[in-house]
Amino acid sequence: MHKNEAKIDNITVQNLIFSQFPNWKTETIKQISFSGTDNIVFKLGKDKCIRLPRTLQAAVQLKKEQEWLPKLRPNLCLKIPKLLAVGNATDTYPYTWSIHDWIEGQDAYEKEPENLDEIAKKLASFLNSLQNICTKSAPTAKRGLSLKTQNDAVMKAISNLTELHDPKTLESLWKNFLQTPEWNKSAVWVHADLLPSNLIIKDNKLHAVIDFGLSGVGDPACDLIPAWGLFDKPSRNTFKKNLNVCKDTWNRGKGWAFSIALIIIPYYHRSNPKLASIAKHIIQQILEELEN
Repeated sequence: MHKNEAKIDNITVQNLIFSQFPNWKTETIKQISFSGTDNIVFKLGKDKCIRLPRTLQAAVQLKKEQEWLPKLRPNLCLKIPKLLAVGNATDTYPYTWSIHDWIEGQDAYEKEPENLDEIAKKLASFLNSLQNICTKSAPTAKRGLSLKTQNDAVMKAISNLTELHDPKTLESLWKNFLQTPEWNKSAVWVHADLLPSNLIIKDNKLHAVIDFGLSGVGDPACDLIPAWGLFDKPSRNTFKKNLNVCKDTWNRGKGWAFSIALIIIPYYHRSNPKLASIAKHIIQQILEELEN
């Protein structure tokens, strides 16, 4: 999926468990087909999972999770991964890695929810609780910075999407987003990667939020991605109402969703068709909203 990925297979993982966590060496190890873009995930036994970074950048993100997940978890109204153990780098695998509890359910892409309005309320409540957590010593979220930091990558992506959309339309829309006034309040905690694949549905309810590798503090606009990545028009309005966001923050959020989706498609269209499909949906939702 990326250049310079670490070699990770069942034998690698088995050796890591045998050498560092022999108390779990009899547990079954099975790679999860819907592993993320930054980490490969293996299920360990029936109630645990192993997350191994693919790249150095992902390893840095995972270390941040290892430090902050235990601090964030008690303050949130939805389940998030519980850190059970931290594994060390070896001669055959170069990064630290994590073992978490296994969270039952399906992600919101694989299992499209039926009660979107209730899920919008629950997710808004989660974000409100996240934003109320103390930010002392917290890391800065890259996606919590100015929307302008996306410009170079967005313009490059637009030049690679000529077969899907009119580049002039995309560029004009993007420039409009860049005119939105920037966040001028105190930084708050953000998840920063709320794509449907990171939202876990169980019994047709929003059960958990996973993958905090991009989390940190900054402008909360980047956490509005689900408005166009998951929700329809009625539930989008419910989401907005329960977050009580201002017009400028909402518009920046739309800009973040638009920019992330644009960048995803040319990068992942072959290596991760699922993610590319989510990105195409986001762009389509935003374009349709502007037409109505």
